[in-house]
Amino acid sequence: MEQLRLLIGNMYAFRQVDFVGEVLAENSRAYATEQGRFEVVETLYRADDGHLLVHVDKLPSSEKLYEFSTLRRVQEVDLAEGGEFAELGRKARMSATGDATEAQ
Repeated sequence: MEQLRLLIGNMYAFRQVDFVGEVLAENSRAYATEQGRFEVVETLYRADDGHLLVHVDKLPSSEKLYEFSTLRRVQEVDLAEGGEFAELGRKARMSATGDATEAQ
C-alpha cells in the first residue's frame, strides 16, 4: 500500500483527499451528451482500513465543458454483476486471479 492523493470536485472547487491504499482496477469509457463528449475514468482502490473506494473522473473533450471528480465508498454488491461498477469489479477480479477469460 502507498500514500495516495486524489482531487475531488469540479473546475470551480477542488479539494484534496489523502489516504493510504492500493489501486485494484481501472476502467475508462467515452460517451457523448448534448453538452459534448466525455471520457470517464473509474479507479477502484482498497484503503488501508479495508474500505473499497471508487474515484470517478469525468474528463471533457472540450475546454467549454468542465471536469468533475468524485470519490465514493462502495460495497462488494456495487462491483458485482448488475451493480453500478460491475465492469470495474470484473477487472479487479481478473487482475487478482490473473485470469483473462473472466473479463469476457
